[in-house]
Amino acid sequence: MATLLGHDGVVLFVARVNDAIVGMATPATFPLVSGWRGIVEDVVVRETARGRGIARKLLEAIIDESTRLRYAWPAKAGTGASPQ
Repeated sequence: MATLLGHDGVVLFVARVNDAIVGMATPATFPLVSGWRGIVEDVVVRETARGRGIARKLLEAIIDESTRLRYAWPAKAGTGASPQ
């Protein structure tokens, strides 16, 4: 985990419920000639917390942050469309 978090191109998004970590997602970013790109490598939700939309909220947070930073993502999760 320390190696993952120590890498410049990786950010860890964490979902909490009542201060307990119930999910996390790991997007990786990298530079290209045309700008920064990213891909979501992992989305993990605790089994007891599944079915509550936590994975979707993590992905939405990643999309919001990438939009704020002006990163281009290959596709919005589950749609095949780029986030706008």
